[in-house]
Amino acid sequence: MYEQQNNRHNIRFYIVLITLLIGGIFFILLMNDNSKGLDFTSAIIGAPDENIDLSADSTVTEADSSFTKSSRGTGRELEFNLFFDTVPVIKETVDLVDLELRTIQVDSDIKVNGDNLDLSSTGEVTLILEGFTGKMALDGQQLSLVGTAKKLVVNGMTLSSKAEIKISFSGLYYDSLNLNNLGLEQLALPSGSGSIIVAEKLNYDLVQEKAQLAYFLGQLVCGNEGGSTLELHGSAKGIKLSGDTLNVELK
Repeated sequence: MYEQQNNRHNIRFYIVLITLLIGGIFFILLMNDNSKGLDFTSAIIGAPDENIDLSADSTVTEADSSFTKSSRGTGRELEFNLFFDTVPVIKETVDLVDLELRTIQVDSDIKVNGDNLDLSSTGEVTLILEGFTGKMALDGQQLSLVGTAKKLVVNGMTLSSKAEIKISFSGLYYDSLNLNNLGLEQLALPSGSGSIIVAEKLNYDLVQEKAQLAYFLGQLVCGNEGGSTLELHGSAKGIKLSGDTLNVELK
């Protein structure tokens, strides 16, 4: 009984210690606030990598550009909810996206205003960005981005600034990812299975079908625990479903 109580005490001690460590880093960031943004005097790793390749490659599912163009002037917004078992590859420039990422272990450098925020020994990390604008590459179980955010929260510790916060990381593995206010001109999903509900009336079961969305705006949620999962909630001006048993275009 004494050993169990002692173990619980040790666990609480380490949790408090890690929380204080993160809070200390954020305190230094805030104390060095200036007109150019935030800065702190830890080991400088270098300026954020602004060379994320957004060009389409063999991993990106090719979209039907003619379908996207024909959906532009429809004047309709199709509300839908999609549940899928395949996560797409997305390489886009995004604007004012709210992001929440949870990972069990940080194994990539996270750079804030050009300096390294070391979370490698923290364990589980929840990272929140509000108003992120910049380049983003979602590739399977990894997320890369470079840009600016209005607010950064790590494990409940908030970092905000009068100036925008520069942030970048590359190949960060995630266990769950939530993107809100995501706007994409076109989004093509590779073959997969799941379901889609359109306008709360039409319900399609998808069995190894491809999907394409034109002018999507909404929420993207994906996870890697127990297999890949994808949820899309929002609106699109066009929805295209295609496969061996189903070919549907909605505008």
